[in-house]
Amino acid sequence: METETQKPKPNKNPVKFIGAGLLLISVLVLPWIKIPLMGSGRILEVLDLAESSGERTLVMLAFGLVLVGGIIAIFKPKIGAIVAILGLYFSLNIASLIAEEIGEGTPFSFLDFGYYLALVGAILCLFSNRIYKAIKQ
Repeated sequence: METETQKPKPNKNPVKFIGAGLLLISVLVLPWIKIPLMGSGRILEVLDLAESSGERTLVMLAFGLVLVGGIIAIFKPKIGAIVAILGLYFSLNIASLIAEEIGEGTPFSFLDFGYYLALVGAILCLFSNRIYKAIKQ
């Protein structure tokens, strides 16, 4: 008896590509942090404002994790989403440090559009198979 060896079909799930794209666009192009009197800035622009090496490390860690999470999400959306969410957590820590230094507001008041778009991208990647199946039906 011969058995056919089937090649696995490539996963052409467009939802994971949209989520990964949102992650990459948000981390590379859009503003993440808004600081009063200074305006909004991309996450790497915050690196110039970091005073200690610990703060610089936190900024680079947040940037790197979201960037790597977006790249991984193209191939493995759930793993990429988890890595990106970890980067978003570190970004929230950066915003809480800013809130501590200024002494007013919550950390969420210092986060800008790019952070929230990355969060949407990570959620899309995390649930991409379920969303795709629901749309496909």
